Order: sequence, then structure tokens, then C-alpha cells
Amino acid sequence: MSEAVVLYVWPGEWDLPSLDPECLTALCYLKYSQIEHTVQVVEKHWDLLKNSLPRLTFKNEVYSGIDEIIDFIKQNKNDEFLLSDKNYPDMLAILCLFKQKFIPAFNALCWLDNENTYSVIRKAYGKHLWFPFSLIKLKSIADNAKNVIMSGYRSSHVQFESINQHILYESKECLNIISTKLGENLFMFENKPSLLDAYLFGYLSVLYKAPFINSALKSHLLASSNLCSLITRIQREQFPIDKEGKINDEQTEQIFSSFARNRKQKSERAC
Repeated sequence: MSEAVVLYVWPGEWDLPSLDPECLTALCYLKYSQIEHTVQVVEKHWDLLKNSLPRLTFKNEVYSGIDEIIDFIKQNKNDEFLLSDKNYPDMLAILCLFKQKFIPAFNALCWLDNENTYSVIRKAYGKHLWFPFSLIKLKSIADNAKNVIMSGYRSSHVQFESINQHILYESKECLNIISTKLGENLFMFENKPSLLDAYLFGYLSVLYKAPFINSALKSHLLASSNLCSLITRIQREQFPIDKEGKINDEQTEQIFSSFARNRKQKSERAC
């Protein structure tokens, strides 16, 4: 692409390039797509308050939110990273399961669990926002998370407290299925990265790295050693941290270029 692709994301936290799971997903998927791009960490308070993140710009177009960004990447990505016709439907099925069963429990932990919401998540997001406008922004995010969770239940009389344990149980079962499918492989399918791996990194890395308090969901993740290894390896290869604790973009590009060359050489030998 001759035009610049720019991805705008929340600032980093907990040694991650961004504190936001959707921003991390977009960052990871862009890396794997081999689309040339630059990353702009949004640090202006007013921009964080007014605009949704992640956000991607290309030419005169603006793509807001993870769904629009993923659609853009799919339309412009390198075909080398497309899964086979056999595995692509299975990848989408597990991704759908992850969205339906894991993400609601993750959002409940972040935005509806009072202890972790105020001690961990609001603290991390809030330090990048002006007070008192931060209260409005973070309440909006929390209300949206609750509405999305409750939308899966038809009765208006259902209370979140009554379904919280059920949501947690389903999220654990979801992680069990994903852990079993991953096994000892490098990635979920065909030992090459896919959209599912990007989503897993985006959400599980926050669960793994953020200092959540008394979280049954985090404890369950920590018991899945292969998922923890997937997270740490993706970060080490795609978002390495230098001695000063900063993400080393130059080293990241060198690693990814080497990865792409090795894949190309294997493909040529196979032919």
C-alpha cells in the first residue's frame, strides 16, 4: 500500500502495548497481516474521551471499532496467512464460541466486579483521562458491557448477579476447549497465525498480565500452561520489550520479517 495505514490505540499498561483488549487484537492482527502501518498511541485526553478506539485510517477513510478494522484487514491482507478451506470454518466457529462464552465473563470481571473494576481497570484507564470527564467515559463503557451481557437473556427480570456464576462457568469451559484444541501447537490452526490467535492474545494477555484480585477466571487461565505460553510467545515475538520497558518496534519488524522469509522459503521448497 502506497498510502499510510495508521492504527490509533489506547496507551499501554502492564508491559503490554495497549491496555485495551480490542486494541491489542487489532495490533496483533495487523502484524500478522503484513500490511505496512504505523501505530499512534492516543494520549490526548480529549481524543480519548470523544472518539472510540481502536481506530484505523487509510486515505480518507476512517474505520472505527474492532469489527470495521478486521473487515479492512481481511480485504487487504496477504493471502499467505489465509487458512485452508478445511480449517477456516472451524476457526470461525471457535472464534464465535470465544466471543459468546469468554468475552462476556471477561467484561464482567473488568467492568462489573467492583473490586477489580475500581482497583485495576478504572485505575488504568482513568489515569489517561481528565477528571471528572473520566467518570462519564468509564461509566459509559461499563454500562455498554452490562447491556451486551444482559442482551443474551430475554427476560427483563433477570439480574446480573443471578447469572454471573453461569457466565463464569461457561467461560471456563470455553478456555478448556480452546486449550485442548491448541495442544502443543504454535498456533490454533496449521501452525500459523489467524484472527483467532489475535483475539486470544488481545483478551487473554490482559487477563494474564493485569493484577486482578481474587479472580477465578484468571486462576483458570493460569492453570492452562499452553495458553499462557501462547500469550507470552506472541508478545515476545511481535511486541518485544526493551531494557527500559518499552515496546521495541524495530526489533518487532526484524522478527516479523524473518518469520515471513522463513515461511516463503518453506513454501518455495514445497513447490
